[in-house]
Amino acid sequence: LDAVGDINQAMPFYQEAIEALESNVAHDPLLAANLRNNLGMIYRDRHELEAAEAHYLKALSVFEAHHGACSEPVAAMHNNIGALYQAASHLDRALEMHMRARDIRLKLTGPHSIDTGQSLGNIAAAYHGLGKSEEAAIYYLRALRALSNHQDSELFQITNENFGVLIEQYPEVTTIKLTEESRPKLQNALMEMPL
Repeated sequence: LDAVGDINQAMPFYQEAIEALESNVAHDPLLAANLRNNLGMIYRDRHELEAAEAHYLKALSVFEAHHGACSEPVAAMHNNIGALYQAASHLDRALEMHMRARDIRLKLTGPHSIDTGQSLGNIAAAYHGLGKSEEAAIYYLRALRALSNHQDSELFQITNENFGVLIEQYPEVTTIKLTEESRPKLQNALMEMPL
Protein backbone atom coordinates (compact mmCIF):
# COMPACT_ATOMS: atom_id res chain seq x y z
CA LEU A 1 0.00 0.00 0.00
CA ASP A 2 2.76 2.48 0.77
CA ALA A 3 4.18 1.98 -2.74
CA VAL A 4 1.12 3.72 -4.18
CA GLY A 5 1.38 6.56 -1.70
CA ASP A 6 -1.35 5.77 0.80
CA ILE A 7 0.82 5.73 3.91
CA ASN A 8 -2.11 6.04 6.31
CA GLN A 9 -3.61 2.80 5.01
CA ALA A 10 -0.25 1.01 5.09
CA MET A 11 0.56 1.78 8.73
CA PRO A 12 -1.94 -0.63 10.33
CA PHE A 13 -0.70 -3.43 8.07
CA TYR A 14 2.89 -2.80 9.11
CA GLN A 15 1.86 -2.80 12.76
CA GLU A 16 -0.18 -6.01 12.39
CA ALA A 17 2.68 -7.73 10.56
CA ILE A 18 5.17 -6.77 13.27
CA GLU A 19 2.84 -7.96 16.05
CA ALA A 20 2.17 -11.25 14.23
CA LEU A 21 5.86 -11.84 13.63
CA GLU A 22 6.92 -11.01 17.17
CA SER A 23 4.18 -13.08 18.79
CA ASN A 24 5.25 -16.19 16.86
CA VAL A 25 7.96 -18.17 18.66
CA ALA A 26 9.63 -19.06 15.35
CA HIS A 27 9.42 -15.53 13.97
CA ASP A 28 12.03 -13.93 11.75
CA PRO A 29 13.45 -11.08 13.86
CA LEU A 30 15.22 -9.52 10.85
CA LEU A 31 11.97 -9.24 8.92
CA ALA A 32 10.33 -7.63 11.95
CA ALA A 33 13.31 -5.24 12.28
CA ASN A 34 13.01 -4.25 8.61
CA LEU A 35 9.30 -3.63 9.07
CA ARG A 36 10.06 -1.53 12.18
CA ASN A 37 12.59 0.48 10.16
CA ASN A 38 9.98 1.10 7.44
CA LEU A 39 7.37 2.04 10.00
CA GLY A 40 9.89 4.36 11.66
CA MET A 41 10.37 6.13 8.33
CA ILE A 42 6.62 6.57 7.98
CA TYR A 43 6.35 8.02 11.49
CA ARG A 44 9.34 10.30 10.79
CA ASP A 45 7.68 11.60 7.62
CA ARG A 46 4.50 12.24 9.63
CA HIS A 47 6.56 14.12 12.27
CA GLU A 48 5.65 11.58 14.96
CA LEU A 49 9.22 11.52 16.17
CA GLU A 50 8.82 9.59 19.43
CA ALA A 51 7.07 6.72 17.66
CA ALA A 52 9.69 6.76 14.91
CA GLU A 53 12.51 6.67 17.46
CA ALA A 54 10.96 3.72 19.30
CA HIS A 55 10.72 1.67 16.09
CA TYR A 56 14.21 2.65 14.96
CA LEU A 57 15.80 1.76 18.30
CA LYS A 58 14.11 -1.66 18.36
CA ALA A 59 15.28 -2.33 14.80
CA LEU A 60 18.81 -1.21 15.69
CA SER A 61 18.88 -3.60 18.64
CA VAL A 62 17.87 -6.55 16.46
CA PHE A 63 20.38 -5.67 13.72
CA GLU A 64 23.18 -5.36 16.27
CA ALA A 65 22.27 -8.73 17.79
CA HIS A 66 22.13 -10.51 14.42
CA HIS A 67 24.77 -8.73 12.33
CA GLY A 68 27.12 -7.32 14.95
CA ALA A 69 27.82 -3.69 15.78
CA CYS A 70 29.99 -3.18 12.67
CA SER A 71 27.58 -4.01 9.84
CA GLU A 72 25.82 -2.07 7.09
CA PRO A 73 22.31 -2.63 8.55
CA VAL A 74 23.56 -1.10 11.83
CA ALA A 75 25.20 1.80 9.95
CA ALA A 76 21.95 2.37 8.03
CA MET A 77 19.99 2.47 11.29
CA HIS A 78 22.44 4.98 12.80
CA ASN A 79 21.94 7.04 9.64
CA ASN A 80 18.14 6.85 9.92
CA ILE A 81 18.20 7.72 13.63
CA GLY A 82 20.56 10.62 12.86
CA ALA A 83 18.14 11.89 10.21
CA LEU A 84 15.31 11.61 12.73
CA TYR A 85 17.23 13.61 15.33
CA GLN A 86 18.13 16.18 12.68
CA ALA A 87 14.45 16.54 11.79
CA ALA A 88 13.71 17.09 15.49
CA SER A 89 16.52 19.69 15.76
CA HIS A 90 18.48 17.47 18.16
CA LEU A 91 21.62 18.20 16.20
CA ASP A 92 24.15 17.03 18.78
CA ARG A 93 22.42 13.64 18.92
CA ALA A 94 22.18 13.58 15.13
CA LEU A 95 25.90 14.26 14.88
CA GLU A 96 26.66 11.34 17.21
CA MET A 97 24.56 8.94 15.13
CA HIS A 98 26.04 10.11 11.82
CA MET A 99 29.57 9.73 13.21
CA ARG A 100 28.77 6.16 14.27
CA ALA A 101 27.49 5.42 10.76
CA ARG A 102 30.63 6.99 9.27
CA ASP A 103 32.94 4.90 11.45
CA ILE A 104 31.20 1.66 10.46
CA ARG A 105 31.07 2.56 6.78
CA LEU A 106 34.74 3.53 6.69
CA LYS A 107 35.60 0.07 8.00
CA LEU A 108 33.21 -1.78 5.70
CA THR A 109 33.27 0.13 2.43
CA GLY A 110 36.32 2.37 2.64
CA PRO A 111 36.79 6.10 2.25
CA HIS A 112 35.47 6.48 -1.32
CA SER A 113 32.11 4.74 -1.16
CA ILE A 114 28.81 6.44 -1.68
CA ASP A 115 27.70 5.26 1.79
CA THR A 116 30.73 6.85 3.47
CA GLY A 117 30.10 10.01 1.44
CA GLN A 118 26.50 10.06 2.65
CA SER A 119 27.60 9.81 6.29
CA LEU A 120 30.19 12.56 5.86
CA GLY A 121 27.62 14.80 4.18
CA ASN A 122 25.20 14.16 7.04
CA ILE A 123 27.88 15.13 9.56
CA ALA A 124 28.52 18.31 7.57
CA ALA A 125 24.80 19.14 7.54
CA ALA A 126 24.56 18.63 11.31
CA TYR A 127 27.54 20.93 11.91
CA HIS A 128 26.01 23.40 9.44
CA GLY A 129 22.75 23.33 11.42
CA LEU A 130 24.68 23.92 14.64
CA GLY A 131 26.29 27.00 13.08
CA LYS A 132 29.76 25.41 13.23
CA SER A 133 30.76 26.64 9.80
CA GLU A 134 34.41 25.58 9.78
CA GLU A 135 33.61 22.02 10.86
CA ALA A 136 30.79 21.92 8.32
CA ALA A 137 33.13 23.08 5.55
CA ILE A 138 35.69 20.43 6.45
CA TYR A 139 33.07 17.68 6.37
CA TYR A 140 31.48 18.91 3.15
CA LEU A 141 34.94 18.75 1.56
CA ARG A 142 35.50 15.27 3.01
CA ALA A 143 32.13 14.16 1.67
CA LEU A 144 32.90 15.54 -1.78
CA ARG A 145 36.24 13.75 -1.71
CA ALA A 146 34.57 10.48 -0.69
CA LEU A 147 32.06 10.97 -3.52
CA SER A 148 34.68 11.96 -6.10
CA ASN A 149 34.09 8.69 -7.99
CA HIS A 150 30.33 9.32 -7.91
CA GLN A 151 30.14 12.87 -9.31
CA ASP A 152 27.15 11.98 -11.44
CA SER A 153 25.15 10.92 -8.36
CA GLU A 154 22.36 12.97 -6.86
CA LEU A 155 24.14 12.73 -3.51
CA PHE A 156 27.26 14.42 -4.91
CA GLN A 157 25.13 17.22 -6.40
CA ILE A 158 23.22 17.78 -3.15
CA THR A 159 26.42 17.81 -1.08
CA ASN A 160 28.03 20.26 -3.50
CA GLU A 161 24.95 22.52 -3.37
CA ASN A 162 24.87 22.37 0.44
CA PHE A 163 28.54 23.33 0.53
CA GLY A 164 27.73 26.30 -1.72
CA VAL A 165 24.94 27.37 0.64
CA LEU A 166 27.36 27.17 3.58
CA ILE A 167 29.87 29.41 1.78
CA GLU A 168 27.11 31.92 1.00
CA GLN A 169 25.87 31.92 4.61
CA TYR A 170 29.31 32.07 6.18
CA PRO A 171 31.59 34.15 3.96
CA GLU A 172 34.20 34.07 6.71
CA VAL A 173 34.81 30.40 5.84
CA THR A 174 37.81 30.90 3.63
CA THR A 175 38.14 29.13 0.35
CA ILE A 176 41.24 28.82 -1.73
CA LYS A 177 40.99 29.97 -5.31
CA LEU A 178 42.51 27.30 -7.49
CA THR A 179 45.06 28.13 -10.13
CA GLU A 180 46.53 25.61 -12.50
CA GLU A 181 49.66 25.52 -10.33
CA SER A 182 47.88 25.10 -6.99
CA ARG A 183 45.21 22.60 -8.12
CA PRO A 184 47.39 19.42 -7.94
CA LYS A 185 48.84 20.41 -4.55
CA LEU A 186 45.39 21.10 -3.07
CA GLN A 187 43.91 17.93 -4.57
CA ASN A 188 46.74 15.86 -3.07
CA ALA A 189 46.28 17.55 0.32
CA LEU A 190 42.53 16.90 0.17
CA MET A 191 43.08 13.24 -0.71
CA GLU A 192 45.43 12.84 2.27
CA MET A 193 43.04 14.53 4.73
CA PRO A 194 41.65 11.99 7.20
CA LEU A 195 37.93 11.36 6.95
